Amino acid sequence: MTKPSRNASCPCGSGKKYKQCCLRKQPEATAKINIENFKSVLPWEGWEVVEDELDTLSNSVIKLIAEGRLEEAVIVCEELRERYPEEYDWMERMGQVEEARGNYASAAKHYQEAFNFLRGKPDYDPEIREWLQQQALAMEAKARKP
Repeated sequence: MTKPSRNASCPCGSGKKYKQCCLRKQPEATAKINIENFKSVLPWEGWEVVEDELDTLSNSVIKLIAEGRLEEAVIVCEELRERYPEEYDWMERMGQVEEARGNYASAAKHYQEAFNFLRGKPDYDPEIREWLQQQALAMEAKARKP
């Protein structure tokens, strides 16, 4: 049996995401991080952040953005794309980088790309898809403003 995607429904049937359920029960694959570092940029309230290698890399982009280190964040996004092409993280994170730069049209493109990527993956949390679509629309609206 293949390991489910971290955002897929947990195969145990709990109704939770895999990363919020059975992945947590594998201590060698997870580590808690300080949520305070990411509260301003996480779209969902009340999340307890649990990391695997992909999460660590993806969340490092959030931290770099918060610190204003946008060029480094782009480099990490490229690493995400190379190492995890089967995940949407690099697209979402590039959207966040472009948003931080004020490049709203480019941010919209990346958020929409992430949304489209997940559209064909029903095992992903629909809230993620909805949030990505909302971000794409919000960035398109900002890009149209003079």
